Amino acid sequence: MEVEDLGATDGVVQPTKILLLDCDTIAFASASTAEYAEEVMPREFYHEDEWKEIMEHPFYSEEDGCIWKTDIEQAIATSTEKIRFIMGETNTKSAELYFTEGRNFRYDLYDMYKANRKGNRYPSGLGAIKDGLLKEFPGMSCSEFEADDMVVMLKRTQPNKYILAAVDKDVLKSVPGKHFNYYSSERYDIPMKWQETTIEDAFKFPYVQTLMGDSSDNIPGCPGIGPKKAEKALEGCDTPQDLWKAVVKMFKSKKLTVKDAIRDMRLVNMHMLHPKKGGGYEIVLWNPPTIEGD
Repeated sequence: MEVEDLGATDGVVQPTKILLLDCDTIAFASASTAEYAEEVMPREFYHEDEWKEIMEHPFYSEEDGCIWKTDIEQAIATSTEKIRFIMGETNTKSAELYFTEGRNFRYDLYDMYKANRKGNRYPSGLGAIKDGLLKEFPGMSCSEFEADDMVVMLKRTQPNKYILAAVDKDVLKSVPGKHFNYYSSERYDIPMKWQETTIEDAFKFPYVQTLMGDSSDNIPGCPGIGPKKAEKALEGCDTPQDLWKAVVKMFKSKKLTVKDAIRDMRLVNMHMLHPKKGGGYEIVLWNPPTIEGD
């Protein structure tokens, strides 16, 4: 199979490796559990200046009749405990944390990106929790791109340095190696677990995801195409050219255009972030492979 240089790993857990943590889920969960509602009484109970202050509070909810507040110290402590537990499970001695913050390049590619989340309320204090964790551990909040892009790029370019840990299948399937899925649920008896992604699967995954789309991020994909149909459509495709031909064929069968397919590939693709010479990072947008006869 003709594959891109996505990186490789020996799959052996070594104590010297660093835990590379896509940490948004941990911070969000800790913020949610440490959040509480401070009830707001009817307007007549407040002086004019007090009422104005309530109305201008960033976490005032008229619908809920309260100001949402978070015990930041508790949330940071809960997050830190979870991170150190994951370090123990992965036999790592240090960790790097990466968060997504604000608007990134994908919103410019598609104005409906994550539009299905508009109106969703984020826990109060989430930013302060991330800042607090970054005082305890190295890492960064990503704004021009997403934490997903960053951890995949670091694992891709330095495979023997890191153990990748995440809960998002799009991250875990985007780069080869033995990764740690830290999702767990006592209610449904789901433990944290190791999972391995081959070079071939990581190479093929963006094409699969382009066909499927991603409802959580409001990425359309091809209507009616799930994992099985996407895999079937790409069956026997071993080169970027063959994979892309199959994707375009499926898009056209659904009365969609090549531009739609390129847009969706760029939205799902996590191989577009690259280190710059002299420091920093840049997004190099994916372009279709050259196909003979084009």
